[in-house]
Amino acid sequence: MFDPFESRRCRDIRNDIGTAFVKAIEDRNLQCFLEVAAELAQSPVTHEMTDYISGRQNNLETLLAETRHLSPEKDFYMIAELLWKECLYFEAHEWMEGKWLAAGGDKKKALQAIIFAATALEQFQYKRTRIAKKLTQKAVERLKDHSEFLSKLLDVKMILHDLKQILDY
Repeated sequence: MFDPFESRRCRDIRNDIGTAFVKAIEDRNLQCFLEVAAELAQSPVTHEMTDYISGRQNNLETLLAETRHLSPEKDFYMIAELLWKECLYFEAHEWMEGKWLAAGGDKKKALQAIIFAATALEQFQYKRTRIAKKLTQKAVERLKDHSEFLSKLLDVKMILHDLKQILDY
C-alpha cells in the first residue's frame, strides 16, 4: 500500500509529485510534472508507487484541461476548490501554502485553517484517525473564527461538511 506516513520513500514521492503538481498548475504545463515522474521512475518503485504517480498525472491532466481558461493568480481560490473537490488534499495544502506563508495576521490564521483541514483529510485518507480528529478540531475552530473572510474565497460549508466525516467516525 502507498502510505506516505509509514514509508519514507512514499513520503518523498508524494512530496516531489505534489510540488511538481503545483508547479504544473502555475506554469499551465505538464512538462515539469513529467520530468519529476520520470526521475522518480529511475529509482526502484513498487507497483503502488507507480499507481500513485500515474493517478496524480491523470488528476493533473484533467485539472489542467478544466482550468485552461483560468489564471493561476486571479483564480487561485477557484483552483484550490477544484483540488479540494477532487480530494487532492495534499495538493490543495501545497497550493495554499504559498499564500499562507506570504500572509499575515488574521488572513494567515484563516488560510492556516484551510491547510489544517486539508492535512486532516489527507491523514484520514490513510486511516490515521486520531491525528485527523485533532487537526479537524483545530481546523473547525479556526474555520468558524474566520468564516466571514474565508467564505469570500472558498466554499467553507463544503470544507466543514468534509471534515464532519472525521468527527463522526
